[in-house]
Order: sequence, then C-alpha cells, then structure tokens
Amino acid sequence: MLLIYGSGATGKHIAALAGKAGIETILAGRNPSRTAIAADELGLTWRSSQPEHAAELDAMLAGVDILINTAGPFTHTAAALMRACIRNRCHYLDLSNEVTTFQDARALDGAARQAKISIVPGAGFGTAVTEALAAHVIERIHEPDILTIVRTSEPGAKTPAVRKTTREVLARPGAGIKDGRWQILGNRITGFDLPDGRRTGILVGLGDGFAIAEATAIGQVSTYAATGMNPGLARVLMPLIRQLFRMAPAISRGRAGRPKGSETVGTGGTQLRVQASNANGETATSNLRAESGSALAARIAVKTAQQLQHRPSPGFHTAGQILGTQQVLTLPGIQITDL
Repeated sequence: MLLIYGSGATGKHIAALAGKAGIETILAGRNPSRTAIAADELGLTWRSSQPEHAAELDAMLAGVDILINTAGPFTHTAAALMRACIRNRCHYLDLSNEVTTFQDARALDGAARQAKISIVPGAGFGTAVTEALAAHVIERIHEPDILTIVRTSEPGAKTPAVRKTTREVLARPGAGIKDGRWQILGNRITGFDLPDGRRTGILVGLGDGFAIAEATAIGQVSTYAATGMNPGLARVLMPLIRQLFRMAPAISRGRAGRPKGSETVGTGGTQLRVQASNANGETATSNLRAESGSALAARIAVKTAQQLQHRPSPGFHTAGQILGTQQVLTLPGIQITDL
C-alpha cells in the first residue's frame, strides 16, 4: 500500500498517477479537513498526522509499504517521517532538494538497512533530473573532477511551500561539495552564457550537489540559481537578502488568505545546465529543458515507488541509483542539447 503525505496539487497529481498504475493508495496530510476534501476528489481513503506526533505517525503508517512525502518545506517534515518509516518498516521517498534532508537520510543509512527499507530523498524533478543530466555529461569527458550546475526556473504559479522553501534556501550562505565534503563556500556570484542569454548565477546550497557527489564520488560540485539581476547588483544585494530572510521568518497565512492560484503547481518550464571539467582543462556541457517540472516530479516519484515495490534496495539511495539515470532522461517533456 502506498501512502502519499501531502494533499496539495503535487500530492494529488502523484495519487492520480499511482491510481492509474493500479497501486492501492491512501492520501494523508497535516490538515484533516483539507486532506479529506482532496481525498474525496480522488475517491481515496485518507489519514492525518502532524510530523511531530510520533504515535499519530505510527498509526498513520499502519499497513503502509511505501510513503511518498510531498509536504514541504521538507526541513519541517522529512526527519520525523523518515524515522517513522524506519520504526514501521516502510520505504520512504520525498521530492526534496534541501541538503539537510539528504544529510539526515545519509546518516540513517544503517538504521534503514537494519529495518530492510529504502530511504530515497529527492525522488522528484529537482534532484533526480539534475543527477541524471550530470551522469549524461560525465560520460562525455575523461576523468571529470568538477561539476557546475546552473538552474533556471521560468515564471509559473508556485505553491506556498515552494515559496517558503525558496526563502529558506536563500537565507543560507552558498554551499557545495569541495574536496569531497559539504562546505560553506560563501557569497559566490558569477556569469553564465545560457540558451536565453547571459545570466547571473548565485551559488546556493541544494541537495542535488550532495546527491551527485554521493552517486559519482566527484569531489567538487556547485549549484547556481540563475537570475536576470546584474552581477554587481547581485553581489551587493544577496548578502542583504540572505540576512533579511534569516531575520524575518516567512509569515504563514491560512488558506483563506492565500492568493488566488497559490494551490496550483507551477506550469513554467525549467532549464538546467551541467558542465564537467577535468584536470587537463577539458570540458563537456549539456543543457536540459523540461516543459513542466511538476509533472515530471510526479512521474519520477511513482516510478521510484514501483521500482521499490518490485526490487527493494535497503538503505539510503538517490533516485538516480534506484531508477537508473537513463530512465529519467527518457521521460516525456525532457529535451537535451549537448554543447
């Protein structure tokens, strides 16, 4: 039995896909009334629990084989749900791209193996597709030792959780993999020539770098968020923006106060660039464009769950390690250009 935790647009999308695939599915979430309404729309049964209530989580997971966590920000939900899955011996997946979630999952590898369950953070678009593109680029160069990722998100409606996650990521200093370990790297700002023109890249600390380093053992991995901001202005403003986000936590509003459309998933496309380089100065670069990251996230989550149903792999894994990166890149809606 599959339980989807999170009754927003993404959770409902995954539930619908799982139903089409013939997977017995339960919808769950933090808000009972909202979860009940969403489950009724899909014709599903539902359960509810707050992440901090261990006994409630255990009751929620009774009879469940796989949990897919779609309730972000994942820094608020993943740790408790991963531990609940270990206690109840059910596989854990989520759609996160927050590095703290990956670090926590990696630390639980031994406990997950003992419980004979899998823990797979990043089984959505943000990490799985980036990991797959990185694997594609690595095959095109001899002994790469540096990977640089540039992410560009196009306009589209964003859920409140996505907006809050973005603020939390930007509140932290830039970070990435250096000398084989996660390190704070500071306020790095640089320029990139992307398909839509010259863009400014702001170093951010995301889980995709951690996942790629875990899967490939490449010692230096950096992720940049592309913006149209002038580089000089970005160097001045980003420290101030980060300080502002740290000092002024996001104001949480009730459902009635959310702007129209805030419950829908963004339909704007996403672009990725991954460049690999080696000690000889050689480089290989590939660009990827996806028409709808949210639709791809749902497909990846369901495919990963199906893989674990038929071929369990206990312990901590990346989504690419479970699915195989080539399977991710052949999903509909993905276009790759090699440079």
